[in-house]
Amino acid sequence: MSTKIYNGLRLRNCTLEQALAKLRSIRPACVEAGAKAIASGIATRMAFAADLAENYCPLKPASGSSPYMRAQTDFFAAKAEVLGKSIRSVDWDCTLSITLIPHQGDLLALYFIERDCGYIDSLLDLGFERYGYQNSTDRPAEVSQEEWDARECDWEAALGRCAPCEVGFTYDVVTWHDLGAGFYCIDRIKQALPSARARALAVAVELSELELDYSTEAKAMRLSALVRHVDAEAAKRADGIRLAEGVCEVRDC
Repeated sequence: MSTKIYNGLRLRNCTLEQALAKLRSIRPACVEAGAKAIASGIATRMAFAADLAENYCPLKPASGSSPYMRAQTDFFAAKAEVLGKSIRSVDWDCTLSITLIPHQGDLLALYFIERDCGYIDSLLDLGFERYGYQNSTDRPAEVSQEEWDARECDWEAALGRCAPCEVGFTYDVVTWHDLGAGFYCIDRIKQALPSARARALAVAVELSELELDYSTEAKAMRLSALVRHVDAEAAKRADGIRLAEGVCEVRDC
């Protein structure tokens, strides 16, 4: 049976109470990092919609909610799918949870992260050390065979055939509720706006892709060639892109 513990950590000589105190100490910073990541996604969408409108006008403009409200809708839809259907969401899932498993005076730990917002570094700074193990691949060069075998024994003894939640305690460092705060601080969203160059390139790529939709040559091109073509065209036209002003104002939210 294949064992793949890519997210394993170990905290030496530590009790659950001590580990909880450590994790609680990094929670505020991790929550802020997660909220900033959400704000960045919102700001990117709002800037793109405003910038595209400055450079492209469809014959039948789309009607509906604002980019801010669409982002909020997508966020809550992703939350429902992740929690209710276990469907992954790289764009919006910035949560962090960690399961602690007591083992021979130490704590083995499994972290659960879809999108790392500096979380792993924060855990390592607390004293956790990487302690992954896989029996379907060669051990890392920096890990001795003796330690690799010890990891196998430790994880087998700690988990066996049980799910982590059956043998350990799980602490949610960053929750979906925490991430929702990213929608309600306009200053945080403004600070997360992409650079002018990134905004111009995003619109330039969109316009280049729209041109390909009406190109007969594009239908005969390989996907890799299409990507290179779009990138080249976007780089040439980016300097001519007009950027919107006053993005992420209160009225836009």
